[in-house]
Amino acid sequence: MDRMYYLIHTSTQSMRNPPDRKRNPAVMDIPALLNEVTPQWLTDALGHTVTSVAVDQIGKGEGFTGQVARLDLTYDGATELPSSMIVKLPTADQDQIWIGQSLGVWEKEHQFYIHAASHISERIPRCYLNWADGEATRYVLLLEDLAPMATANQVEGATPDQARACVDALGKLHGHWYGDDRLTEWTWLGPPYNPALDLLPDLFEMSWAMATERYEGRVSAAAFEATRKFAPLCIDWHKNTYCTRPTTLIHGDYRLDNLLFGDDGSMAIIDWQAAAPNPGTTDLFFFILLNLTTDTRRDVEEDLFDLYLESLGATARSASGFDADELRGLYREALLFYTVTMASGVVHLDPSNERGAALIDQLVERTMAAADDHAAWTAHELG
Repeated sequence: MDRMYYLIHTSTQSMRNPPDRKRNPAVMDIPALLNEVTPQWLTDALGHTVTSVAVDQIGKGEGFTGQVARLDLTYDGATELPSSMIVKLPTADQDQIWIGQSLGVWEKEHQFYIHAASHISERIPRCYLNWADGEATRYVLLLEDLAPMATANQVEGATPDQARACVDALGKLHGHWYGDDRLTEWTWLGPPYNPALDLLPDLFEMSWAMATERYEGRVSAAAFEATRKFAPLCIDWHKNTYCTRPTTLIHGDYRLDNLLFGDDGSMAIIDWQAAAPNPGTTDLFFFILLNLTTDTRRDVEEDLFDLYLESLGATARSASGFDADELRGLYREALLFYTVTMASGVVHLDPSNERGAALIDQLVERTMAAADDHAAWTAHELG
């Protein structure tokens, strides 16, 4: 395929396009590294002279599937372009590039801003520039910098007010997309079942001895044993039961690292690299189980279920097939899938990364506690 470049002018907040953007870019290199995002490159890309740029990398060493940086920009003359933007590039780690390509993470976000972003009413970053090379190798996004909005700490967990804001936004997002034919037409989203999950039982086997050594005695013995028994069954349940439910557009990675909060109670959703057609409960359960401390979850869990159903709206509730009892029943069914998934992540635990190790510990302990609270093993025939 000839190398092609796409310049997408997508406004995600019904704002008019800045007048200075270049609308017919010449064939030029998409930067592979952050140090290639220079004043000259930005001048050519944005169509307005950039005299200087300070590049401040975000999240280095924290597992980001790419290079992300804040750009502080100085222009020659007046412009409606902002003085700060966020730039996103694929990872520079050659060992990780093939993983991102096989999962389609950069292609998904590229396509999301072409097709879906303008239909999202929840706050997301405005897109100023969206280029891809047509060969799934190079991508660049220039996005709105939403500072001073900031993420919360996933280890510490969301506050009850933050949790309500996140679930309210989630219900409204999902409510818009239930029953939308575009979810099957947009092949870039992939199918409801992610084939990468086929690896989960093998990862679980690799992790189980380490998980036993690390968590036995720290978590419910009943939940721990049920997790072991459910592991060989988890893919069949997920593929042939869970993923056959009606689908909506999900974020796919709805956690505190991808949610921004303002002092005024506002919130925004960032990083759409895992968007997919799936039951909306994928985002909902993921958020409740992994982003709230056990005490907070116990306090607000029931309220969050009711809030989600209310925010979906009557039409979407009907399309989703959910009522209050069915939502709670599916949650109880899904709990062991999450304990298996989190226990499988122990194989990646690096004790030298204190934050990463603390987070994995929290995720395992939170999901096991929820499974114990709801006697999740009674939702399946485990033998």
